[in-house]
Amino acid sequence: MTPKVVVATLTWNQKEEVLACLETLVKLDYPNYEIVVVDNGSTDGTFETIRERYPEVHVVRHAENLGCAEGVNGEIRYALRAGADYLFIIANDATVEPATLSELVRVAEKDPRVGMVHPKVYYASKPHRIWYAKGAKMDWFRGRFFGFIQNVEDDGGFDEEGEVDFFPGGFTLVRVEAIKKAGFLDPYYFIFLDDADWSLRIHRAGYTGRYAPRARAWHKPSSSMGVESESFYYYRTRNRLYFVTRYAPRAYLPLFFFSFLAELCFETLPTLLLSNQRPKMKAVLLGVFDFLRGKRGPRDFGEK
Repeated sequence: MTPKVVVATLTWNQKEEVLACLETLVKLDYPNYEIVVVDNGSTDGTFETIRERYPEVHVVRHAENLGCAEGVNGEIRYALRAGADYLFIIANDATVEPATLSELVRVAEKDPRVGMVHPKVYYASKPHRIWYAKGAKMDWFRGRFFGFIQNVEDDGGFDEEGEVDFFPGGFTLVRVEAIKKAGFLDPYYFIFLDDADWSLRIHRAGYTGRYAPRARAWHKPSSSMGVESESFYYYRTRNRLYFVTRYAPRAYLPLFFFSFLAELCFETLPTLLLSNQRPKMKAVLLGVFDFLRGKRGPRDFGEK
């Protein structure tokens, strides 16, 4: 029997991006799937336009922007109600080719211990340049990921399927049984590192991750939250501290905090100061402060 897949994308005021994504999702050649869009309170007409152009697509509407983590939890709830065997999470600013889902399922079905499968992802603006390939490992001493392939031309040297630890969550086929054991995403993150937390818990539930290079996607990086925004600096700082202190071996934490403070004082803050980006400096420091006082969830920076 062909496994049932729910293909899900999360959106918030990105009508044109999600429509481009759906244009490719409806052309997937996999025989047993349905599509759901979780709309995090968009006000740009996303819901109405999807209903008009893609009546076959299901839409779950949230009354407000609940963040990435809780938005994906909406996708999970839909997949559970639908009785799916897999949930394919795809970023709303991404596109795929028709065979992508079939290839992801093929790799997952080879071993019931596989909990997550990830495609090779290219830049949408440079279709042969890799945005993310293989996977990442975690350096707990520095609180940073390493080992992944990014921003290089695809010369065919990254086509070996293999086991991976971490991969961006917006490009993931997840076994529903693994979700049932590992649980939902942690909404305390709101956005950024919520996917790494979830991936780690799926691994600790007894499942592995696989990189499937014959499955391909194309991505517009940071269209939902620009890498130069105050929000990015804030969530990256606060959630990095939260993630590492939550999961790193206790013996690693003194060196991590020393490394973090050195990076903060001699790299991050001076760089922002010299480039006259004081609001981002404030966002970084606010991230540290909020971590120390236990502040989780969303922060309002008034950005649009």
